[in-house]
Amino acid sequence: MNPRPRIPAGILAAALMLGFGLAISEVAVSPARPGSAEDNPGVSMPQESFQITFGVKDAVPQQWDGKVDEDAGGVFVEADHFRNHEYLSTTFSAQGVGRAGRGEPRFSNDRLTSSSSWIASTREAPLHGLTTEWNVRTEAPKSILQSPSILVHRKPGMPSLPIRVRTVRGDFEVSPEALRPFMPRLFLDGNVRVDRIPPAAAVSAGRLNQQDFPSILAARSGAIVVAWQEYEEPAGDLVCVRRMVNGAWQPVEKLTQGSDIFRVVLAEDSSQRIWAVWSMQVDGNWDLYGRWTAGEAWSPIERLTRDSGTDLYQQAATDVQGRMWLVWQRISVKGSAILASRFDGTRWSEEQEIGGVDSAGGNCWWPAVARGTEGIVVAWDGYGAGNYDIYLRRHDGERWGAVERITSSPLFEAHPAVAVDGAGRIWLAWDESGPEWGKDTGFLVVRKGTQLHESRAIRVVRIDKEAVLAPVGSLPFDLPADEYWELPHLAVDSSGIPWLFARRLCKRQPDTPPEGPFYMGLWEIYVTRYEGSRWGTPMRLPHSAGRNDMTPASAFSRDGSLWATWATDLRSTRSYLPHQLQVWIANLGASSGAAVPELVTYQPPSPSAHPIHPRERDQVRRIREYRVQNRGDTYFIYRGDLHRHTDISADGLNDGSLLDAYRYAWDAAALDFVGIADHNTGIDEPYAWWLSQKTADLFHAAGRFVTFYGYERSVEYPNGHRNVFFSRRGASITPIPPVEAAGWEGAERLHWYLRRAGGISIPHTTGRTSGTDWRDSDPEVEPVVEIYQGMRDTYEHPGAPHPKRIRGIFPDASRPVPRASSEETSPSFRPLGFVSSALAKGLRLGFISSSDHISTHVSYACVIAGELTRESLMTALRARRAYAATDNLILDARFEGSDGEHLMGEEFESSKPLRIRIRVVGTNVIQSVELISNNRVVHAVAPGREEVDVEWSDPGATPGERYYYARVIQIDGEMAWTSPVWVRYCAPGSRDP
Repeated sequence: MNPRPRIPAGILAAALMLGFGLAISEVAVSPARPGSAEDNPGVSMPQESFQITFGVKDAVPQQWDGKVDEDAGGVFVEADHFRNHEYLSTTFSAQGVGRAGRGEPRFSNDRLTSSSSWIASTREAPLHGLTTEWNVRTEAPKSILQSPSILVHRKPGMPSLPIRVRTVRGDFEVSPEALRPFMPRLFLDGNVRVDRIPPAAAVSAGRLNQQDFPSILAARSGAIVVAWQEYEEPAGDLVCVRRMVNGAWQPVEKLTQGSDIFRVVLAEDSSQRIWAVWSMQVDGNWDLYGRWTAGEAWSPIERLTRDSGTDLYQQAATDVQGRMWLVWQRISVKGSAILASRFDGTRWSEEQEIGGVDSAGGNCWWPAVARGTEGIVVAWDGYGAGNYDIYLRRHDGERWGAVERITSSPLFEAHPAVAVDGAGRIWLAWDESGPEWGKDTGFLVVRKGTQLHESRAIRVVRIDKEAVLAPVGSLPFDLPADEYWELPHLAVDSSGIPWLFARRLCKRQPDTPPEGPFYMGLWEIYVTRYEGSRWGTPMRLPHSAGRNDMTPASAFSRDGSLWATWATDLRSTRSYLPHQLQVWIANLGASSGAAVPELVTYQPPSPSAHPIHPRERDQVRRIREYRVQNRGDTYFIYRGDLHRHTDISADGLNDGSLLDAYRYAWDAAALDFVGIADHNTGIDEPYAWWLSQKTADLFHAAGRFVTFYGYERSVEYPNGHRNVFFSRRGASITPIPPVEAAGWEGAERLHWYLRRAGGISIPHTTGRTSGTDWRDSDPEVEPVVEIYQGMRDTYEHPGAPHPKRIRGIFPDASRPVPRASSEETSPSFRPLGFVSSALAKGLRLGFISSSDHISTHVSYACVIAGELTRESLMTALRARRAYAATDNLILDARFEGSDGEHLMGEEFESSKPLRIRIRVVGTNVIQSVELISNNRVVHAVAPGREEVDVEWSDPGATPGERYYYARVIQIDGEMAWTSPVWVRYCAPGSRDP
């Protein structure tokens, strides 16, 4: 970085939806100053807080109504994990998805009856059962009881007296002095658990904008500073800062508004100036911007980076010399790299790439930075060996050391956190999941990889010079992978004690198998610390429920106390849906420092793993180098996926976060483009749609990787599910009225809106209960159909060959057919929805393949376009110039009529029989290439090799209209389908058949 010209304060700016996203011609800035009364709400933090969980040993549902004595010294009660009775439950069986009544409740819904009393009970969890879309299992689900919990707070300034709790199942007394953090106590024969939790409060509860991605700084002056981004509908984002000075909270300060912001971090330079640095999109480019304050006023905005790539996931630290460091990730046409720059109090140094394709062998992600004893330490994860590993680089105050690869197993190892203790020893934590992450998963897949969010565990190590050590206490044992502990955050106090924060998934239906979509849930933040030879019992932070990627931040104050901040969307165990995003803060106190951490030599996991696709890199390069020449134009084949979900979908909790989806697309699948299509239930919340579109912009790199703005519009048969995509940001989500959901009206309103907004829709799973009978079609805005879906099956025609399992889909005919199957015996079978029915009606539909929930790496939308941009890909999709594939096949189809050569998807006339030429470059031996016309195989060859050229002319061509497409099947079950062409045969010299 060079010294940057400052954008003058007071310049008014226009925030305009232009091109790739929110383009801001100038940055709207006014000197930060207190706003209205909502900018200065009180922050009322309790003196002490406790979490009480009832019925932890109950075998059957029990009442736990109760109260706390009001003479316990200013205590009051808050609802925590409360639940309502569900009168209907969803059932998953061989017959399909159904509803079952659960009758009247035995006990009342959980609720508070006063500030000191409650009605609550243990109750049976809603169950999913072992049957999923992929497998029918006859075992009856086992009952799971869910325990209610309350929070008990003591008002500030009150004596810490014992708290008497009276319940219908017995009374007990909690002595605050005897209750230590991370050491819960049990009462009533072990049936009640009491945890001491940190007192917490909302930083700015009076503001009703959506607050997200907070940062925290403990300044040398003693001030505690919190910053966050805030979405103000419909204007855009603000950067907000609030300071606690001498124990008093100052008004909220707005550093930007009407902007497009992604994350903000705080740091302090050598002159004790406090910096806020954020990523902001201006004129279609994401750069880092900052402002600083030495007291009351904030400086004008400074633009800190100027590269054409996207700068994001910035982190900051101050070294022992007082130099402020920025470390960030940059996404560009070159790939994804980690960069760093430092500020010496006068000027920024030139930015330096410290991890990238050259140094780490692949795309680099998720930087973490910590102050060292001399300079700084930076960690990140990189996809250099066909999987994610953890990398480290140290700066000794003068120069960078070499890149160190900390992990080298075939496992998914990502999302590092780093901290350095007073002796210069480096603590590292990271996520861990299975091998072959993001490779083949889906209903018909035989040899499967690891799903994007199949499991998560956390590893922690300490690096002493060159030695890698691990705590004696095993985290993967204490925090099991099937409980989804993930996204670690580390802090090490002055005694060398590590504090670990992690997010944990709480599912509404706790028995859902990983292969089944998780319907509704929430992640919460837990914290533990390692003292002696044991990790403390994880302590849940109050009001920390939310999305997967809502990670905490922390800082140690001058007295050694650890302060933490986090965002919550206030979803709860009663609804599991987002309500209101707020930023919270808590003081976790300090450790005793008496128990020095005990460590042993780290033994890395060594699972056996064999690549599912050992030749994939060469096959992808071969596709990218292929050229299609037609009528003087040159086209390329671009591989993508236009049906990915994330945890924004109400049933997408095991699809991973938005970041997981884009990691997968960039690395594991090596795609050229992707469209995230979260369900309208979830994405229709304005902030979720804003965040989804923003994230699409963040990971877009025209010429290297393209993203679309999209969502899934879910209407059951006969209207059908459709994925909706736009090439320009800012379109709205078309609501689904009851008359459309009931099938009384079709998709005409949607199609007309897409004409106005420049979007397209793509029907999928058309031959099942989520499909359509093709009552509505508009070739202008609905040009292609998902003929095969990785999560489920093929919908070409009833009885069509099944990808992956061409030799028999279900060997045991006595077992029920799963719902994911398109077989006639499947309970979801709808014959009128198959693509063959649409073609028989004369509809013009090209073919693509895509994934849907859980599935990865087995379904590709291959688009033949002139360049890798949103506009060019959208043009090609509208022209139906695309093919569907289950692997990295090249499929080049030419259709020569009397007026010359045409590509797949075209509609034309010809006065002579078509001359059809198909070139196939497979990934295995090609078993057959079939030409299909008007739902009949008219020509077939059996090449018996990996590459083949097929040429054929239709001897039966007669006046009239026909369509033609090709279907390819390999011996390993991989398949591909060209989009059809439609030919109107006419006599020479005539334009009529």
